[in-house]
Amino acid sequence: MIKHICFDKDGIIIDVHGYWNHNCHLRAEHLVENYKLDPSMFGQLMWSMGIDTNSGRIREKGPVGYHPRDIVINNIVKFFAQLNIEAKFSDISAMFEKIDTFQQARDDYNIELLKGVKPFLKWLKEKKILISIYTSDRRLNAEKILDRVGLANIVDTIVGGDDVAKGKPDPEGFLTACNKLQIKPEHSAYVGDTISDMVMGKEGSAAMVVGLGSGLFSMSELQKETRFTYSSTIDLHAEIESYL
Repeated sequence: MIKHICFDKDGIIIDVHGYWNHNCHLRAEHLVENYKLDPSMFGQLMWSMGIDTNSGRIREKGPVGYHPRDIVINNIVKFFAQLNIEAKFSDISAMFEKIDTFQQARDDYNIELLKGVKPFLKWLKEKKILISIYTSDRRLNAEKILDRVGLANIVDTIVGGDDVAKGKPDPEGFLTACNKLQIKPEHSAYVGDTISDMVMGKEGSAAMVVGLGSGLFSMSELQKETRFTYSSTIDLHAEIESYL
């Protein structure tokens, strides 16, 4: 009954920690420069966005990687308020958009394609199963990344965080992907790496919600929301192949 599989991007297609560590590094550099902060504030800015600079990984609960961009920006606004610095949400949002444009123009991303992803998506394509991506990241960023890793011609459609009014766990993004492909949610599956992903898939009436332990949440955490959990795309591929 599955005719369409919708995938999250970070933690499912690419390594989530390296990608967001690099993005937040650029953001923190611009914030320090534009607000004339002492360079020692760089690490605290990274922390406010959700990055532990010691490990280079996303810290538990982020917000980056876990939540939409608006929440990350609000965290920065609160950080500046603690320093008695007035920072408007709109100004920081505009700065983030400039960084997006910079990255897109220079193809400046830290991308590591996770093992097994490309063979799995190619196999799904051969089986005529439609493939979509729904990510909280901006759609153009996602398009650039998929092109870089050689998946642009395999994925049928992409929905970004800027395409929806409500971010995860609201099912709007997943339902948008289904509508674009003219496939009912009941004939679609969603594959993600967070609790929000699992809740979103279920709220969107997905036929199957799959959790992979290759991103931000462990398999034991994901198992609280779905019985379909796998350590990686490789294991998911093997399981599905045994049925098709």
